Amino acid sequence: MEKEIKSIKKLCQATTDSGEPINFHLKCDNIPNTLTFIESKGKRRFGGFTSLCWESSDFDKAKNDKNAFLFSLDKKEVYPVKTSEGKDAIRFKKDWGPCFGRGKDIGIE
Repeated sequence: MEKEIKSIKKLCQATTDSGEPINFHLKCDNIPNTLTFIESKGKRRFGGFTSLCWESSDFDKAKNDKNAFLFSLDKKEVYPVKTSEGKDAIRFKKDWGPCFGRGKDIGIE
């Protein structure tokens, strides 16, 4: 099922917001339906989506999100998030940036 995007707003950018996880959480916590775009040092472009809100937590915390997915802009492909019994589509901790999947399919620390 395709869905229409009604609006989009950039919340945080590592290159202009220092790239520190605290800045990601200050700007992105408690906001649902976020897309994360990443360009690696090797110039690969990819990212992830979650319909849940990011949170700041003192401990590694995980939540299930049946709507979460990963994508490659280079390959133009979409991938499921690997989860452990459907429990950890997204993971968060206050000193981590966005993190998807049980094995940190995408993780920025």
